[in-house]
Amino acid sequence: MRILPFDTYEGACIWVAAIFKKQLEEKPDSVLCLPTGSTPVGVYDHICKMNMRRATTFNMDEYVGLSPDHPQSYQYEMYENLFERMRPEHRPVSHFLDGNIINTDNECIAYHTSIQVAGGFDLLLGGIGEDAHIAFNKPGSCINNKCRKVTLNESTRKVNARFFNSIDDVPKSALTIGMQEIMGAKKIIIMAFGEKKADALMSLATPGQKTPLRLLAQHPNCTLVCDNAAVKKLRKAKKLMFGCGAKIIFSPHPDDDVIGCGGIMQTMLDLNIAYCTSGLTTAKKEIRQWESELAVGMLDPLATLEFMDLPFYYATGREITQADINAVTALLDKIAPDTIYVCDDKDPNGTHRKCREIISRSAPKKKPFVFLYRGAWGRIVDSAIAYPLYHDQVMKKVSAVLAHSSQNPPLVHHGDKTPFHQRAYENCISEGETGYEEQFEACDWDYFVRYAQCGVAPPQTTQLAAEERGIVS
Repeated sequence: MRILPFDTYEGACIWVAAIFKKQLEEKPDSVLCLPTGSTPVGVYDHICKMNMRRATTFNMDEYVGLSPDHPQSYQYEMYENLFERMRPEHRPVSHFLDGNIINTDNECIAYHTSIQVAGGFDLLLGGIGEDAHIAFNKPGSCINNKCRKVTLNESTRKVNARFFNSIDDVPKSALTIGMQEIMGAKKIIIMAFGEKKADALMSLATPGQKTPLRLLAQHPNCTLVCDNAAVKKLRKAKKLMFGCGAKIIFSPHPDDDVIGCGGIMQTMLDLNIAYCTSGLTTAKKEIRQWESELAVGMLDPLATLEFMDLPFYYATGREITQADINAVTALLDKIAPDTIYVCDDKDPNGTHRKCREIISRSAPKKKPFVFLYRGAWGRIVDSAIAYPLYHDQVMKKVSAVLAHSSQNPPLVHHGDKTPFHQRAYENCISEGETGYEEQFEACDWDYFVRYAQCGVAPPQTTQLAAEERGIVS
């Protein structure tokens, strides 16, 4: 996903309108998907002057129970904001969901079929709700959801109540295209403006967030058009990543740090690396420590290494003890980092998850901001927090992983014998400008604790407390 911030709403609308103009010039019979609401009105101010007579449009959604001539129906709104402002001979063939029909299931099936027969959307324009919903696809919507009837949650009804006499007049259900139809679009533009959309955009980088916007991050041609207020929290997370304050990378085993963070380690200042366990297999503790020192020396010779050797690693069943938690708390209090990096993949033996839990159960006096990374057992593919890498940086990272020669080939593989250095390289490959990147998820300490101990925390609880703590201005 490309994130494109603009200084002004008008500037963003001009850019989006230019994309529509180019689309219609290159393919006059384009199939377009259009939204309603206040966000796209500025775009419609421009495209109402275009010739769309050969184009076909589909509306995203419609309230159930409102007739097309109801002032708050989305069909009425589309005619008011766009089609009635066009010259009659320039109007497209337009399709709308009928929210006043008795058999809504058949209506949704027919609408989905019409989209498929038309060849899918060439260009889809959408807005985003405060809870990160797109059309009426709420957080938790499945990527395979098709056009369907949905129940509107109270937060959505409250936001939309400003268009009605009272919240009691807001319909309780709606018809909406699904994520399947949206993801099938060849090109997608999502618009988001204002501070109220900041949490929605932050879902792009927050662990456990299953929002439609997060799904769209996987789309090969999706652009998020926003203003500085909407992208504010996401930017702060990135500033924390590159800030000058103390940092700790918690590495469950002696090689997870370079596998997951070996690229960004080459640029970090005031870096500390905490090796939670000795990683003993057939190699002695001293050998694995020496390999760590050699590997990190290739990337950041000034980094401080802490070999914690947490006791849980030697306990029967590897049960976490208070001694483990106290050791992590003591380290966090000694260094007082602004940010920490925690491994979040699912290694076969569960050591990474144990280390993550121990960190989350610690009680530091200063709560750091948290970045989650993945090592040899997975990759993050849809986060907005990505650090671009160049080829020479990736090769240095690979060399650092190879420095852990006692782990090549992998001694713990559970059927996947791919060497760790190869996994590290392949996990960096991206479609970004440089061709490589490391991706991270980001959240504040309180969210991290809920995420690590309770699974996925409620999406609305995510808050970036960086500004309040004075880490960034």
